[in-house]
Amino acid sequence: MKHRRLVALPALLLSAMAGAQPAWTLEAGPSAAALLFGAPETVNAFRLDCSAGTLSLSTWTTRRPRNVSEGAFPTRLRVFQGRTELDFGATGRVLPAGGTRVDALVGDPATFLAGVGRTPRFVVVTFQSRAMAPAPTAAQLADFGKACLPN
Repeated sequence: MKHRRLVALPALLLSAMAGAQPAWTLEAGPSAAALLFGAPETVNAFRLDCSAGTLSLSTWTTRRPRNVSEGAFPTRLRVFQGRTELDFGATGRVLPAGGTRVDALVGDPATFLAGVGRTPRFVVVTFQSRAMAPAPTAAQLADFGKACLPN
């Protein structure tokens, strides 16, 4: 059996994967705003929604918890901001494809967004696992905050 060295292939794959990384995007309307990372219903995807000064955080998992086959269920969602852990009561919803959407209301949007801006990674823990993304840029957070927070 003959072995070939594939030296260029790993570098090519790494550069292709780096180009495919999702990024945060901002959707702002006259009375609401959303800051999104990744495609909804995929692993490591996040959505921050804000309307009338109320902020919610959503993420998705690939599985549902044991003993839950359909509908909504109470759960927890934790966000790590450096050494600070924020623990939110959340609602999980089983999706038709078998995964779960987890939604939590954020009680203090201004403090939460300031904490997101102080850390280089956005880290969320659900019943299934930990999901991470690079933090949104300072400009994205500022624009989202303007659209989201009452003056």
